[in-house]
Amino acid sequence: MALLGAVLAPTDAALGKTAVTDPRVPPVVRGGLNVESGLNDGMALPFFVLFLSALPGIVAAQEGATGVFCRALLLSTAWGLAVGGLGGWLLRRSHERGWVSRDWG
Repeated sequence: MALLGAVLAPTDAALGKTAVTDPRVPPVVRGGLNVESGLNDGMALPFFVLFLSALPGIVAAQEGATGVFCRALLLSTAWGLAVGGLGGWLLRRSHERGWVSRDWG
């Protein structure tokens, strides 16, 4: 049940679609809701991995759920920092060369 809950938890963004697309909602609020809906997926992933590792017969279950959870959390953080840092560096270099306008940045 916990695994199913972790799979279904990020789907709440679909319920807020009308608020994100309604022009009566201020643009700042719509933008915030839109960004927040994408965060749910990333926040649910470590729990999904944790619950998946607790299933009997899974190789990760022999390693222990805590180890899998910590490794997933640390690796996802490291990858996020690396990819985000590289993307920021590339965007900065693109601005300096005039390849990207301020609007697209």
